[in-house]
Amino acid sequence: MTVGEFGELCAKTNQIRSLLKKVGIESSVEHIASILNHSKSHELEWLLRRAQRKHPKTTGSNLGDAHIASMAFYLDAIHVDKRTAGFLTEIGRKNPVFKECSTKALSLGNYKMIPHALDRVLESKSQST
Repeated sequence: MTVGEFGELCAKTNQIRSLLKKVGIESSVEHIASILNHSKSHELEWLLRRAQRKHPKTTGSNLGDAHIASMAFYLDAIHVDKRTAGFLTEIGRKNPVFKECSTKALSLGNYKMIPHALDRVLESKSQST
């Protein structure tokens, strides 16, 4: 674990502690560690940031894409840039738990294409149920 990763873990721990306090749940180190260890979205965000760091050219949108991509478990589709979609595909190949996230990632040429792409996603979802 790098110093940066440790800092991210501390920040995430403080976020969880704050959330638990707001809903009236006492938090302990073991409780927070359990939440982090069983959170697929946290693990996906961590894997994606790690992949982004290995890439020689990173942009400011990577931070936002990492947050958005970690929500893929709970959404029908997410819009990320082409590089992030590629990272998600790579992560999904290595770990089947995350494969569904890579299929939900939309990498479109421009924002005007989002409504049409979402219509296709919702149409295919309604046909599969």
